[in-house]
Amino acid sequence: MTKIGIIGCGNISKFHIPALKKVGFSIVGISGREGSENKLKKFSKENYIENSKIFLSSIELIHSNIWDALLICCPTESSLEYLTIASKYKKPILAEKPITYKSDELFPLLEFDNIKVAFNRRFYDSVKMAKKFYDENKISLIKVSIPEKNNEIIDIKKFPISIYENSIHLFDLLNFITDKCNFHYCESLIYQKEYKTIIATGTGKKGCLIQLDICFNSSDNFSIDIISETKRIKLSPIEIARFYDGIEIVDPVGISIRRYNPIMQKEVITLDANKLKLGFYEQALDFNMFCRGEKNKGASIIDAYNNLKSIEQLVKLQRN
Repeated sequence: MTKIGIIGCGNISKFHIPALKKVGFSIVGISGREGSENKLKKFSKENYIENSKIFLSSIELIHSNIWDALLICCPTESSLEYLTIASKYKKPILAEKPITYKSDELFPLLEFDNIKVAFNRRFYDSVKMAKKFYDENKISLIKVSIPEKNNEIIDIKKFPISIYENSIHLFDLLNFITDKCNFHYCESLIYQKEYKTIIATGTGKKGCLIQLDICFNSSDNFSIDIISETKRIKLSPIEIARFYDGIEIVDPVGISIRRYNPIMQKEVITLDANKLKLGFYEQALDFNMFCRGEKNKGASIIDAYNNLKSIEQLVKLQRN
């Protein structure tokens, strides 16, 4: 049984713990911010890990010899520091995204092959179906919609923080499905120092065109649309994949409108038989395989770096 320590006892760690326990990890230590002893005790009781040792310093947990693997799921502002220290022990680490907001800060960590990054949506059944469709077909167009909320901008040259904390999942899926995308054009609409819309175009590794729109606070859903001739896969929401092939033309009856209805051939809905947060069981299982030196598919530190680079491409290209 692999002994794992957890840095950070906020909301996201509550989803990791049951998944880690389900696949056979033993949680031996937890840590939080200075002065959080009562919170940590309450957290350990609520999550049935009372036998775990409580550390009032995350660095002390890192330097202890009680863990075989480490989960870092603290706020982004502290994540890079702890990952940098822990990575030198050459033990398996699973770090919550995005780790940092700047790709160049991740660059020194790219040499380490003991780091996995928690992009759990890669493990959705819907995403697996979309990846298979992309790999097996000649793709013409990929359309990505991100109706993100507009919030604090990290600095004047960057997008709202939600793009890095939440929407980075969509950039990861785009890079994962296309084996790395490349953006060529970006235009943004800013009104009264607030981003309203970001439109970008690019290409996938196979040469397909990519259309990305981020319309802040819009009445829309996160979606990825992959088109190949008459065939199409649509993820909207990302948890559901619908495969279409062909059009049914319905001539007008009563109302003089001809309708063109895409014919859905198959639908895949991502579910979790373990009643855990979607993708977390498969992610924990994959990380367990990683810890044992077995073949695994989880995102690496290089993937996290590439996702930040994709966002930075847009920052650099944008016209407003």
